[in-house]
Amino acid sequence: MADKILIVDDDLDTLRLVGFMLEKQGFKILAAKDGSQGIRIAAAEQPDLILLDVMMPGMDGFEVVRHLRSSERTMNIPVLMLTAKTQVDDKVTGFEAGADDYLTKPIHPAELLSRVRTALSRTTITTEAKAPAPVVSKPRGTTIGLIAAKGGLGVTTIALNMGIAIKTKSDRETIIAELRPGQGNIGLILGYEHPEGINQLLPRAPQDIHPEDVEGELITFAPGIRLLLSTFNPMNAQYIDALEQVDVIVRHLTQMARVILMDLGPSMTPFARTVLPHCDNLVVIFEPFIATLQQTKFLLDGLKGFGFTKERIDLVSLNRVRTGTQPTIEQLSRKLDHPISVYIPPAPELAMQATSRKTPIVLQDPESITSQQINKLAGVIIEKDTRPDE
Repeated sequence: MADKILIVDDDLDTLRLVGFMLEKQGFKILAAKDGSQGIRIAAAEQPDLILLDVMMPGMDGFEVVRHLRSSERTMNIPVLMLTAKTQVDDKVTGFEAGADDYLTKPIHPAELLSRVRTALSRTTITTEAKAPAPVVSKPRGTTIGLIAAKGGLGVTTIALNMGIAIKTKSDRETIIAELRPGQGNIGLILGYEHPEGINQLLPRAPQDIHPEDVEGELITFAPGIRLLLSTFNPMNAQYIDALEQVDVIVRHLTQMARVILMDLGPSMTPFARTVLPHCDNLVVIFEPFIATLQQTKFLLDGLKGFGFTKERIDLVSLNRVRTGTQPTIEQLSRKLDHPISVYIPPAPELAMQATSRKTPIVLQDPESITSQQINKLAGVIIEKDTRPDE
């Protein structure tokens, strides 16, 4: 039987467009033009999921969510808020009211569909046949996302070196995944001529991506360290809209190692937004320059709407230029209203040597200050993984 989705929105165009798109995907659609009607239909029809607008006359979406959560008949129905209100405070209010996710208009149809299916997969009423792909129940690894507010800040380099450091310090099996189709760098760093990896998986239908398929694309860099690479051919960036596929891939990866590092690259792309719910913690990388600080502050504020508290985010300052005019660590922390876990000083010669020898920095010069700071970051991540060793 098709899952029922209730759309509550006073905008008739939204009701028609979103409803039509979801109907094409096999869902049964119910519609309500205001909050009161939405509450009545939810209680009577027991939909499997509710898409709820915020700005409606009479009763706004926040009040509707609170009412739904206070009723035994509707308290467990997943609610995704779909709205044009993009302020962080609005998102926080939505989550505090009881929403399961917060989506902003306009939203790409592929992202909306991915969020809907992810929410449905978390409920006990979703059948095995509707899951994009079966996931064998295994202990879930600690999943860390690495992201920056802009490109060129060394996210991939830190992900690679941190993964090696985690394995070296803790002997925990680690996977480093480049979730950046067409923008891969690890293959270039390590000298892999044809790093296909994730680009072999993204063109498939979600239901055709199985654990053994993901395993088959992992490259063993060293004992206990495996890589899922992206190509560095910009033409492969066409797969950046394969949101359902990356959701399935990540769910499989989280059960394949003790620690999984996800290179999310720059900015809050739909790809990154799809992966964020799978991440236990995040590493946010920035440069101590005015423009980048402003962008990073926006990123940190936005991440609050996804439930990432300060305790779940480690902030890394990457300084690649020798200058005495940059702010101190204390000043940077105050500007960003967030503690800085690690400060990586300039090391252009070391970076050039590592690149020319196709060797990660922590292996090229383990005693360098850069390696010591990366090891410090690895230690922070290890401390947060409080599960007993197997």
